[in-house]
Amino acid sequence: MSNTHECALCGASAVHATTYSDTFIHRGVETPVDGLEVMRCDACGAELIEADQARRNYRKMVDIGRTIDGLLTGDAIVNLRKRLGLTQQEAAELFGGGPNAFSKYERGDVVQSVAMDRLLRLVGSFPLSLDLLRAIARPKADLNQVADVQWIGASVISATPDKAITLATAFPNRTAASNVDYAEFEAA
Repeated sequence: MSNTHECALCGASAVHATTYSDTFIHRGVETPVDGLEVMRCDACGAELIEADQARRNYRKMVDIGRTIDGLLTGDAIVNLRKRLGLTQQEAAELFGGGPNAFSKYERGDVVQSVAMDRLLRLVGSFPLSLDLLRAIARPKADLNQVADVQWIGASVISATPDKAITLATAFPNRTAASNVDYAEFEAA
């Protein structure tokens, strides 16, 4: 199989895949982009972008736009999801966005909302908050259990992770409205 194709413009068998650099402008910010793909005819200089090349080029530009907007890139979302031990389907069920949302976020086909980005960052920073999401996502969730998980999630922010786990064990029936006296915890 040859790496060259026939040119639709001049008929020469001199069309091959190559890369080029360009400048992408997003919200007034100019960013150089390397490695953009194109099919180019060496005989006449005609250029054509095939569908798969256009998708890859688009995804590069989407990630540049995400970076400029302060959002996680597709690779960062993949890494976060894997670090949390979730499949794409599990992530979609927990975070919302539809059954194929995470696949699309990760590939760069869809840009996540600012709210979704913040939720991802929050769970990435406080992995125990995943328990709260699981409780909320559970069909017909017991509201008392959700309140307990909320309290546990809140304690993660104000205590070290080992204290938060111990707090959850020592005071399993506490809710977010229950004020925990850390002196009481230290005695437990």
